[in-house]
Amino acid sequence: MSKHLIYMLAKIEYGRISKSKFNEGRDKIIEDLRKDFPHVQHVKKSHTYRFEFKAEGVPEVVTDTDPVLSLLSSNKAWGIRISPGAIILHTKKYEGFTNFHERLLGLLKRVHDIFNITHLSFVGMRFVNNFDYDPNTEFSEYFERLDFLQPTLNSWGRGGSNMTARYGMDTESITINSGVLMNAPKYLPDLMEFASDLFEGNNFREGIFAHLDIDSFYYTKELVDFNFDFVSEKTQVLRNNANAAFFDIIKV
Repeated sequence: MSKHLIYMLAKIEYGRISKSKFNEGRDKIIEDLRKDFPHVQHVKKSHTYRFEFKAEGVPEVVTDTDPVLSLLSSNKAWGIRISPGAIILHTKKYEGFTNFHERLLGLLKRVHDIFNITHLSFVGMRFVNNFDYDPNTEFSEYFERLDFLQPTLNSWGRGGSNMTARYGMDTESITINSGVLMNAPKYLPDLMEFASDLFEGNNFREGIFAHLDIDSFYYTKELVDFNFDFVSEKTQVLRNNANAAFFDIIKV
């Protein structure tokens, strides 16, 4: 997968800590991580929305605002984001799962040492792939399953597509977004906020290209007790699920 992989992200959501505890530990995190992530960005704000039902039964939208600490590696190829409820590790220079897995667990341990994470609710891994266009083959040299690209319709010229499919397993799910784009961003809009840390505005690709965005994740409505082995095993399962999807769609 790494041959065509332009961006990779992992996210772990945990039981929220208080904003005061987060602010108290922020400088400790910066100091603890500055050898690997010396570029400290301005603290950003993340907005989440939820519904609260009042006595009269009318829902009210409540906005929660969280501080987000963003750090980048010296070459700005790797980045992390830490908030009171989640950590993100992402890169535009993926060097294999073993390397990424070690970095992710190392980051999680450092954050846990400071914040004492107690529960988990979500573990996700996102793999964004781009493919070059050849008018003679129209991506058939890459894609085994051309149904994940734009299907032909009558004799009309095709102007691009963006298709989404969801698949569920026991406790994990896969969402696949794929298609053909022209003069468009390299990744989907929901990733733009995160990927902009690394691409610094250079997210636009001219011409025609195919994309395959695989989102492999575990989610539970009931928080589970925090456990390093659980996270380690779950990320390996999610990566295997993503690979299984990739190699069913893409030619080996």
